[in-house]
Amino acid sequence: MKRIVAMLLAALVVASLAVGCGRDESSSVAPGSSSSASQGSSASQEAEPTLEELHTAVKNAYGDNYLPSMSLDATAMTEQVGLTMDNVEEFIAEGPMISAHVDTFIAIKAKEGKGADVETELNTYRDYLVSESLQYPGNMAKVNASRVFRHGDYVFFIMLGAMNDAAETDEEAATFAEEQTQIAVDAIEAVFNGEEPPVAEKAGSDVSSAVSDAGDAVSDAGDAVSDAVSGAGDAISDAGSAVSDAASDVGEVLTGN
Repeated sequence: MKRIVAMLLAALVVASLAVGCGRDESSSVAPGSSSSASQGSSASQEAEPTLEELHTAVKNAYGDNYLPSMSLDATAMTEQVGLTMDNVEEFIAEGPMISAHVDTFIAIKAKEGKGADVETELNTYRDYLVSESLQYPGNMAKVNASRVFRHGDYVFFIMLGAMNDAAETDEEAATFAEEQTQIAVDAIEAVFNGEEPPVAEKAGSDVSSAVSDAGDAVSDAGDAVSDAVSGAGDAISDAGSAVSDAASDVGEVLTGN
């Protein structure tokens, strides 16, 4: 009898150990699967932006002052810009439609590890534009303010922005052109940082505001004219009353005589 009880107790101990091991194994699986999901989520959040997203952000930042309108193909990138296309994975490039403009935007996703090589070639192209190319005097500030900007294996050539016709000195023109170039840099950095890039105000909103201001001015002028006419009417009425009173006094004098 004692032997049977001992065997039953031993069986219970073995069963309890088996249940405990099963619980440990199941609990060790859950954290592992949670970690994988977390890593996957982190990887998706760090996804690189597309060139189209970067291009759109730059265009929106300049609004109507984004002037490049002609796409540049691989041949132009090789012959005009001097790029080694074997270093390039993909690119978007736009230049001016007419020769009087210099506005150019180039966005390149270089092959892995080739970003620095592409940056060097774009800087060589920029040096040529600044030091050797023939430019209209009005474009020199924009050319000198052009910039090569690199973020990892993404490389950009920026020669964009509005013209400052009001600049009275070369220093003012240079400062304005540098500020215009910075608009693209800020937009690109915002995209890479997962932030909302800046957006230029539309010209239509400026016109609407100007029209509204003009309408207010006309309304104020109308009120002033109305007040003046009303005041003149009151003065005429007062003058008429004075004349009437004077005539009445004269009549009384004549009647008395």
